[in-house]
Amino acid sequence: MTLLGLLKGLRGHPAASAADAEDCCELGEQHAASGQVNKAIECFERAVSLNPGYAPAYVNLSAAYREAGRGVEAVKACHKALRLSPNDPDAHVNLATAYYEMGSYPEALRACDKALHAAPNYPGAYFIRGLSYIDLGDRERALREYKALQNFDREMADRLFVKIPKR
Repeated sequence: MTLLGLLKGLRGHPAASAADAEDCCELGEQHAASGQVNKAIECFERAVSLNPGYAPAYVNLSAAYREAGRGVEAVKACHKALRLSPNDPDAHVNLATAYYEMGSYPEALRACDKALHAAPNYPGAYFIRGLSYIDLGDRERALREYKALQNFDREMADRLFVKIPKR
């Protein structure tokens, strides 16, 4: 699909295929990368309307909603993604991040556990789990997450380490 065709689709003109939903997601990712969160949300919402069975569109929509401070909507989008793709670690980590940002640390930890069950080496799950433990006041568990994270992503591990209280 051309950019013009995609823009026509965004304005409500008829069009609908799995490829169109993927194109909307690509455009949404470009908007998100350039800081245009509201435009990204429009693209991801269009993608899910074109193909309600396309889990990556819900994952992207969730991340954009989180970025826009729309946590409840982010959680709902993640749950839709997980109904379609129950073992998607990206969806689980997006859900964990949304819960973390909302201060729902036990839910964040459960979502991280599910992400790590699906993908045992998923760095984002260790990071959010570590942050959750910090906010719960459990320095020792946060340090364990830091040590585990060092095996997968040293930069992310370092970002977690500087947040851990030094006693």
